[in-house]
Amino acid sequence: MDQLRATIRERLAALGLSARQASIRAGLSHNTLRVILAGARPTPESCDALEPVLGLSTGTLRLLAGWPVDERRTDPDIEYAIQLLRLARPEHRQAVIGFLLVSLTPPAKVHAPARRSSQTAVTA
Repeated sequence: MDQLRATIRERLAALGLSARQASIRAGLSHNTLRVILAGARPTPESCDALEPVLGLSTGTLRLLAGWPVDERRTDPDIEYAIQLLRLARPEHRQAVIGFLLVSLTPPAKVHAPARRSSQTAVTA
């Protein structure tokens, strides 16, 4: 569950969202993410609702929360992830999850700061 909370925190920071904002955008109670970040296990439905808001691939949060992933809703990347986890020995599963998160999480959008004009005012 630590990886679940770390992933959510990372995505919130990358998107510049508060837990409250993300919960509301997902159509959940305003404090749902705050409760999850405090240690509660999210429901499968909460996982499904939060993934698009956090920019995560379908099934990612279910996988991290230990819920079965609905095979009909998965994309090929998640199917690949599920197969890797099934093949991984128990002591390597956390490492596999970390690898998959890095591989499957879309990059955060970085906005460059606006440049100041270096021209000086010319007076006549």
